[in-house]
Amino acid sequence: MHALRVWRGEERLWVVFWLYGILLPFGFSLVLEVIPAALLGRFLITPQELFACWTILYFILLVPLWRCAKNVTDSIWTPLVRCSVVLLFLYLCKSSLPIFGGQLFTDLSGRKMAVAVCTRNIDYYAQENEKVGNGVNPRRQADIDLCTKKVMDKLR
Repeated sequence: MHALRVWRGEERLWVVFWLYGILLPFGFSLVLEVIPAALLGRFLITPQELFACWTILYFILLVPLWRCAKNVTDSIWTPLVRCSVVLLFLYLCKSSLPIFGGQLFTDLSGRKMAVAVCTRNIDYYAQENEKVGNGVNPRRQADIDLCTKKVMDKLR
């Protein structure tokens, strides 16, 4: 099976990069974002769930990229790709902390971060309700305060 060859590092780097690093995410984007937005006028999943999907996909992709980095005709690509993999890994770790971390927010001003995330989530759902015709929730600030309190309670 081709995916096993890729995972074991037996495939050419250009195949892994273009097929799994470019075409596969493009296909995911079509299925999760473009097609639902065009047909239904909305996304199937929330932005946070979409971010989680992309993060998991790229974490998985790092292993074959590292392992296949040696399968090139010009040896200059091996250290360049491995350096890129390390940088991407660090970036993914940093950006995924709010989603996957044991504590939701590692910022020193946790309340400010919680308010920002709750505001974004409530505004997202308000936009979704508006598209469906339910109208915007007039209790927006009360909802933000309640959400913030719940998040802050979880952080303690």
